[in-house]
Order: sequence, then C-alpha cells, then structure tokens
Amino acid sequence: LTERQERWLAQLPRGVPVPAFRDLVMQLVRRAGRRDPAVVELLAPFKGDGEVAGLLRRAFEEELCGLEAAAGYPARLMSDARAAALASALAAVQGQEAAPILINGLHRSMWLMHGEESGEDARPQLPKTACGLLERSAAGRAALAALLGEEAPVRVRYEAALQLSKVGGSRRSLLAPETTARVAARILKDYERVDRTLRARGLEALGRGDAPAPESVARFLERLSAPGGDPSEREMAIGVMGRLGVTA
Repeated sequence: LTERQERWLAQLPRGVPVPAFRDLVMQLVRRAGRRDPAVVELLAPFKGDGEVAGLLRRAFEEELCGLEAAAGYPARLMSDARAAALASALAAVQGQEAAPILINGLHRSMWLMHGEESGEDARPQLPKTACGLLERSAAGRAALAALLGEEAPVRVRYEAALQLSKVGGSRRSLLAPETTARVAARILKDYERVDRTLRARGLEALGRGDAPAPESVARFLERLSAPGGDPSEREMAIGVMGRLGVTA
C-alpha cells in the first residue's frame, strides 16, 4: 500500500468490524516496528476472533521487546505508543482473557517508562493504558492492588489507585474494604508528588468514595480547601467535601 492508501485505511470507522478489510489490516499490523496505532484500532471490533487475537498477542510481545531493547528513553516512546494501541485492541478482542498479557506488559514497561530517565513532562501511554484495561477484570484488579505499595513507580501506583477508585456503586463489593482504604491512602500519600492533572483526577477519585469520609480523607480535604491555597484545587476540594459530607 502507498502511504496515502494507509492514511485512508486508518480513517475507516471505529467500533464496528469491517470484514472486507480484516486481512489487509492484519497484514499491516504484522509489520514489526511500523505499526500505525490508528490501523491497529481497526482490529478491536473483531471480538472473539482467535486469529486476530493471536496476531495482537505476538505484535504486543514484539513491541515490548522493542521497548526493552531501545537505546534511550526517546526511542522507547514509539514502541510504547504502538504497544498501548495493541493492548487496547487485544483487550477488546479477548476481554478478560487478555489480563495476564496486560499484567506482564505493565510490569515490563513501568520502570522503563517511569524510571529515572523520564522527565516530569513525559507522557508514556502503555502503563496508563494497561492500568485502565486491568480495572475491568478480577485478575487485573488484583494486579493493580498489588501495585499500591512503595515498590512501583509513583505515577504507576497512583494510576493504579485512580483506576481502582472507579470500582464503585453496584460494583463496590468487587473490592475488599481494606483495598478501598489503601486506594485512598495511596492518593493522599502521593498527591504532592504528581502533576496538576493527576492531582485533579485524585480529587475526583476521592469524591467517588462512600460517605462519611474517613478521617484522614476529611483532614486532607479540609487542608486543601483552606484559604491561600491553589484556587482550582480549593474549589475541587470543596466540591468533594460536599459529596462526602465533610464540613470544615
């Protein structure tokens, strides 16, 4: 295919399988090191397709190996982006059966993408994508809970907490009470160590908790809502306090 034809192919509609282009898309995804994430996405609607799943698993492993072999952080980012797209497509095709592969990918990539070489403005995709996908299965949630300690990179363990915080409402029983408490504790402990975007997501996560809020969460919100702090953080904290029944 020419580059123009590939760009046209990448613009096909998402969310619905296009059987006429399945084999062609698979052919493009087989190209190690040259996979376009926009093309990879076209395989996501082929749920339960064993051949597609097998290709995505092999391609994901190839990108992980490329990430591990890359010379330096900037070179890893390309494999990281491709691996993230493959992870999303694999989860869509295989559902919960993809969890072990995603867990393996998260463990192999998290220090490479969030280690000493990554700057504060780095935005790697695979660890965050994997955490979001793992929240959907029991095995994945157990893997995320195992990352809530001090052993994982700050941004990965914080992301794990953010994703686990989504297990609420009718799904609240899927998390043990002690895990719920660890999620809140992790957000509080690492809040000052992450950027403004992650802080805002952390406050949203705390707001999904049950009322009344634990004393540690209440004190944390009271501190953020006090005059003199960051105006946007203060506004968000006051909103969360209202949802959790916390009074200053």
